[in-house]
Amino acid sequence: MIWCVEDDASIRDIEVYALQSTGLEARGFEDGTSFWEALQKQRPELVVLDVMLPGIDGIELLRRMKSSPELDSIPVVMATAKGTEYDKIQGLDLGADYYIAKPFGVMELVSCVKAVLRRCAPKQVEHLLKDRGLIVNLDFLSPRTANALLSPSRNSSFCACSSPTPVSPSPVIS
Repeated sequence: MIWCVEDDASIRDIEVYALQSTGLEARGFEDGTSFWEALQKQRPELVVLDVMLPGIDGIELLRRMKSSPELDSIPVVMATAKGTEYDKIQGLDLGADYYIAKPFGVMELVSCVKAVLRRCAPKQVEHLLKDRGLIVNLDFLSPRTANALLSPSRNSSFCACSSPTPVSPSPVIS
């Protein structure tokens, strides 16, 4: 679920509609206070955050989120009329993942959200078996074949390991 925090109802409605029309779930908040209260009960996948908000402003919300261990991993896209270089640097240095200045195109916002979601998606761990420069990804083998390769009765120097990224061939030191 993508949460859009925007005090201008027409902009908020367009943001939510655009995200929903591309298959993403989205919800809007009209002020910083209602967003912060909802954040204490539920976690969004990403936040699109305006800076100039009634109640708690967007910079303070970003500061609170990034200083909280429970909230600091939620990606934030700043979408705001405050578009000076200073404003952008402040938002990015506080932990925003992207900063888009108004006016912006709706499809630009959608593409930005999708890009940040891709970058923030958890990496799939591969289960690799390495021996003398040969690397076998066990995730692509049948369970029976993988178990046979990992059987302790095999007279081999195989090393099973997990890696979030592909590993270049290298000798196994035993």
